[in-house]
Amino acid sequence: MNSIRTIFLNMVDWKAKRKALKVGNVWYTYEDLSRRVESTASKLTEKGVEEGDVVGQIAENSLEMIVNTFAVFRIGAIYSPLSTSFSLSEIYYRVEHSGMKAVLADQNNLRRLKEMSNDSKNSFIVLPVSFEGKSEQFVPIPYITNDQPALLLYTSGSTGLPKGCLLSEKNLLVNATQVINRTLLTERDRILHQMPLHHTNGINNNLIAPFLIGAQVVLGSNFFAPNLFNTIQSERPTLFTGVPTMFYRLLKETVPDNALESLRFVRCGSAPLSSHLERKIEEHLGIPIITSYGLTEGTCTSTMTPISHKKFGSVGTPLDDQEVKIVDLKTGEFLPPGKEGEVVIRGDNIMLGYYKNESETNKSIYNEWLHTGDLGKLDEDDYLFLSSRLKDLIVRGGENVSPKEVEEMLSLHNNIEEVAVIGVQDEEYGEIPVAIFVSDKIISAEELKEYSKRQLSRFKVPERFIQTDALPRNHLGKIERSKLKSLADMQMN
Repeated sequence: MNSIRTIFLNMVDWKAKRKALKVGNVWYTYEDLSRRVESTASKLTEKGVEEGDVVGQIAENSLEMIVNTFAVFRIGAIYSPLSTSFSLSEIYYRVEHSGMKAVLADQNNLRRLKEMSNDSKNSFIVLPVSFEGKSEQFVPIPYITNDQPALLLYTSGSTGLPKGCLLSEKNLLVNATQVINRTLLTERDRILHQMPLHHTNGINNNLIAPFLIGAQVVLGSNFFAPNLFNTIQSERPTLFTGVPTMFYRLLKETVPDNALESLRFVRCGSAPLSSHLERKIEEHLGIPIITSYGLTEGTCTSTMTPISHKKFGSVGTPLDDQEVKIVDLKTGEFLPPGKEGEVVIRGDNIMLGYYKNESETNKSIYNEWLHTGDLGKLDEDDYLFLSSRLKDLIVRGGENVSPKEVEEMLSLHNNIEEVAVIGVQDEEYGEIPVAIFVSDKIISAEELKEYSKRQLSRFKVPERFIQTDALPRNHLGKIERSKLKSLADMQMN
């Protein structure tokens, strides 16, 4: 099996000279990327980064961000990207929890990272994404084992506290290969990369998979619906991946004649897509849309629509060498086709565990099965249909929002007595967070929105704030979220 540590080394001649990555108007060959990765790996080593260290990066999509990603892998260190939308407290938690040795940052984030480094309990190195240093030293190729940690991605669960999914070298290679096989990806393909490079999809499906097979990647600019069709016409990609919100916005744009003729298909991931919207998108674009499902805990993708046959409303069938089953919520026994229960997954793509969190790992993975917290059913042909989530996680435009995290932040407001955050369906974003709160004073939505923006990433800020006399509770004292949804529906309609 190839290694992501040495993905650009020991290339056969045809691959070395082949175009690999286009950024802006410049193409870089596999050989170009190899030299840059080796040089950066050497410079990182000079700065003190060693095999097994956790290295973060916070930057907008760029050539440097991609090179740095593979340079960290090359050393045998653990890569842990951070979103540029994170607040300081969100960054601080991840840096401290993981014990990052170094963080690479673009110009917009350098200053706040350096200030954080001065105040941090754990001293860490702050470097610009493009930094100076010696690069003559060849970095020894690390000895790779199946369980060698490679990627640490933090995800918010229903508890509100971010958990670090620790993925191994094997996890990444196995899942990338599974995606290659399902999408029939070859060296003749060209991927338009529209996904954030801090997401598992942006790393595994849109970089590792195409680079493993020798395909080409065009790094797109920030998504802007009116420009996308022109980009596709000029770059001639054979596929690209988006989230439901992106496709929803494309419905409002006129498709120029022959603009999409280069595409084999488009793929929707990161969040559920309603069958109604799926049909509208496919009709509007005139090409197949492939849906998929997965979790960071499963590296990235576990099911995907077969290219040869799709069923609207389904997220496809299990990828090669993955098992997807439905279990009874009470007994834990496997259920037959057509019966709804919790989705569980087994395979070599399942994470090593939650970083420094054995108790949560044991709750999620037991008897080799990853318990997803998602409800769904399989049909007779093994197609998975998702219905809802056991967890209260809100998926807004492909981004996960933990209600508890937002609730905890809002509860710190001096005039809020109680608060609950729920997800309300939205045609554009899939779901939006709505906060329902109790207070003996009148608090404007504008005040609470500004307060939230100072504490949270923009996508986590509630779209609506509803004041009420009391939160509905059952006889056990637990908040009845179904009644909150009814209240929100009445207030918003």
